[in-house]
Amino acid sequence: MLQNNQFSVFHSTAYPWQYVDSDQVLHLMICMKGAGPISIKCLACDPCDTDKGVFGEDMPRLFTYEMRCEMEGPGIQYFTLHIPMNTHKLRYHFSISVLGHTYLYDESGLSEDKEELYIRPFFVAYTYSDRCGGVPKWCNGMVWYQIFPDRFAKEDSDQTRGWQSGKITDKDLVCGGTLKGITSKIPYLKQLGTKGIYLNPIFQAGSIHRYDIIDYLKIDPILGTEEDFVELCEKCHSNGIRIMMDGVFNHCSYLSPQFQDVINKGEHSRYYDWFIVYDTDRLKKMDVKTGADAQFRASPVYETFAFVPSMPKFNTCNPQVMDYLIGAAEYWTKKCGIDAWRLDVPDEVNIEFLRVFRRRIKTRNPDIYIVGEFWGNAARWLDGETFDGAMNYPLYFIVRDFLAKEKISAFPCAKLLTQCLMANPPVRRCGMFTFCSTHDTPRILWHCGEDRKKRDLCYILTAALGGQLSVYYGDEIGMTGGYDPDNRRCYPWNSGTATKEMKEAIRDAVSLASDDGKGRICRICALDEEVLGVIYERRRLYINRSKEEKELPDGTKICPQSYCYL
Repeated sequence: MLQNNQFSVFHSTAYPWQYVDSDQVLHLMICMKGAGPISIKCLACDPCDTDKGVFGEDMPRLFTYEMRCEMEGPGIQYFTLHIPMNTHKLRYHFSISVLGHTYLYDESGLSEDKEELYIRPFFVAYTYSDRCGGVPKWCNGMVWYQIFPDRFAKEDSDQTRGWQSGKITDKDLVCGGTLKGITSKIPYLKQLGTKGIYLNPIFQAGSIHRYDIIDYLKIDPILGTEEDFVELCEKCHSNGIRIMMDGVFNHCSYLSPQFQDVINKGEHSRYYDWFIVYDTDRLKKMDVKTGADAQFRASPVYETFAFVPSMPKFNTCNPQVMDYLIGAAEYWTKKCGIDAWRLDVPDEVNIEFLRVFRRRIKTRNPDIYIVGEFWGNAARWLDGETFDGAMNYPLYFIVRDFLAKEKISAFPCAKLLTQCLMANPPVRRCGMFTFCSTHDTPRILWHCGEDRKKRDLCYILTAALGGQLSVYYGDEIGMTGGYDPDNRRCYPWNSGTATKEMKEAIRDAVSLASDDGKGRICRICALDEEVLGVIYERRRLYINRSKEEKELPDGTKICPQSYCYL
């Protein structure tokens, strides 16, 4: 961030400040802090598009582009520009007019105007189409419904037999949800406004969560058969509902035939290099089933996920591992017309694996959506070579802390939300996967202290901020639950606890997420400690988290713990 005594400016050639999409359009972003009225122009051309100057020097044939103020937050403004990359490469610098003065901003910083000889422009390296990924157009306004298969619906008519009610404390409890059970609930999902189903893992595994896969080419028999899954996909597609699968490619189950072969044969196993083994002798002697996580923290026998002995980590640098795992994903994508893949812990996977995965899966289905599970800033993985989007945990934490926990006021919330949204170019924002609850977090109602009005506001604010909204199964009827496994309770189909009002609140959020008429987000602001505003091009949303009625500047009143969409 470069400064003079009145304002500061920032731009970088890294994502999200510079990004080229699949249509070969360059998206630039620059931010200003602490300035008054601002006008920013970008001067750009191909670095080799020149004329001869007075002394025979090369003078660039610069084109001037006016940048748009994309978004404002407390004390900060973001400007954007979109330029077609007609020749695959570009040089550029900025002209900034502020407070009656004009400055030049290039790689060397902020300065008074200077001659071409002394300008150090920013550059866009030669762009290749296979490295310029874009978000599939169908993702705009997408609404997902996340399902933990064992706990959503059974296939038989008696939904009570073996169906656990209330709190769950046993991580290994099998409740009997099936793929046929999910298929039977398609009419219900359509009624909610669901446009896609995100399924937690469904392949044969060693546990009920199935993030420890044994066979990537076999549906877990507890859930059903391959034919059952094909039927689910076909019926979803015929009802306009897309399917997202969960890809667990960082680790597998110790019961997988490949790892069992390593246990039995050690270094002589053909799969030895599929894993990262440190001590073959200890591996042969140890009981993986009773191995303690603490032992693996102190002295690991082999690399695992989260120090858990039952989940050995793949060596994803190995070409054979790549081919096996990506081949399995290709199989299901082709056979069932899979629309999307969510990749588990991809920040632990070799990045070349992720690049190859994208190329091969996009060959099978060019319109497929690939999203990664990232708990922090995902910029490194969103430049177009690996993922179309990321699970937006940064946004989740801000919404949770402002509305559910009330740990921050509207003022820092507005600042944090502005920064969070501008962490991605606007053109990529529809690739972000937004949510209030997942299988890895306590349910949002639990975080809200069982206050359903707070829960409603969390979903409304999340839906208001763009991206693809995901509803975790049962949130719409007020399901609660703390940390794993309690956040994975059985859906209470026969309890009659769901009220019309509870479902309507989620439908309102779904409707808001799908509303293209509101235009882009222009500003996020705080009216006071309790009231947050999201200002669009054509609409305004205000959220009042307090237990008192609030009045807007135009006289409109907002009820306690409510919102106003004008």
